[in-house]
Amino acid sequence: MATLLLIGGFILSFGVTFFLIPPIIKIATKRQLFDVPNHRKMHENPTPALGGISLFISFWIVVIGLGELSFLAEFRFLLISGIILLLVGIQDDLIGMRASTKFIWQLVVGSLLYSGGFRIEGLYGFMGFDQIPIIASFILTILVISLIINAFNLIDGINGLAGSLGLIGSVGFGVLFYLNGLYYWAFMTVVLIGVLLGFLKYNFGKATIFMGDNGSMFLGLILSAFFIKCINIVPSNNLISIQLISICFIIIPVFDLLRVFTKRLINKQSPFLADRSHLHHILLGMGKSHTWIVRVIVTINIAIILLAQLYLSDQTLANSFFIITAILLVFVGLISFSQNLTAIKSMESERHFIGFLE
Repeated sequence: MATLLLIGGFILSFGVTFFLIPPIIKIATKRQLFDVPNHRKMHENPTPALGGISLFISFWIVVIGLGELSFLAEFRFLLISGIILLLVGIQDDLIGMRASTKFIWQLVVGSLLYSGGFRIEGLYGFMGFDQIPIIASFILTILVISLIINAFNLIDGINGLAGSLGLIGSVGFGVLFYLNGLYYWAFMTVVLIGVLLGFLKYNFGKATIFMGDNGSMFLGLILSAFFIKCINIVPSNNLISIQLISICFIIIPVFDLLRVFTKRLINKQSPFLADRSHLHHILLGMGKSHTWIVRVIVTINIAIILLAQLYLSDQTLANSFFIITAILLVFVGLISFSQNLTAIKSMESERHFIGFLE
């Protein structure tokens, strides 16, 4: 029964998304609801940015249509939170919204999820800490939810990147849920996998629709719920390993957000300042294509997951976290150096060309 539910959830979610997106593109084109290119954006032509509507509708149609009522009761706060972020994202995509206002709504959503039972109740031995007070649990939970939502929101800067990283997280969390007997949770991840694959058909490479803030925040919301559920799983052995792996499923967007925010604060700038310092921006500065960048970042994410599973499972959570962070910092340092080297060579080539003309 569980296997049939997973297969049915995947097929239906993929099909609904695949056939829902063309009408959304048609309506957006007719109404000229476009994401217009500017100095901060990577695309050249006005493109519909309401892909999140298809993600939201497809996901919840399948989950509600195939899920049992006893299971769905657990997710009423997640559905309400998704509606809020969808509306906030649509407003931001169409007419704009201050980053601080979006952050306030994300804190509201985090509070709702906490009320619905999505809670981080301890640090699971990280840096020697385990259980934490209720108020600390509340603050940590809403901050982690906001962090993951923002991480996927900000990593959605080139075609296919947020969707591909979301796909990695969905597959990973789904495997953990299935192996630990949480079949309906695994069903939800399979539904999200189908939704993302259906969306990536139109977003990978030369995109005809963007996820938009409405989609990237919805994706981050669902993955934050998966993350919190996963780290609270108590398997028969190696609790630290399952928590470490859960972190690795979302490590790239989270690391990139924390790195950029830290850099801005060091430079005495607002952490919400819009710039071109994200990981995909650095790789774009090297002249690489969107498809190449997505493949490289996805490969790195998968490599980190394998590293954590094969070589770091016997380490403490803190040591493993610091090792992975160090590896990512070295990687960013290398590509930044390569970008600077490329820029210097380009300047020298241009100088020689100008000198030749003179």
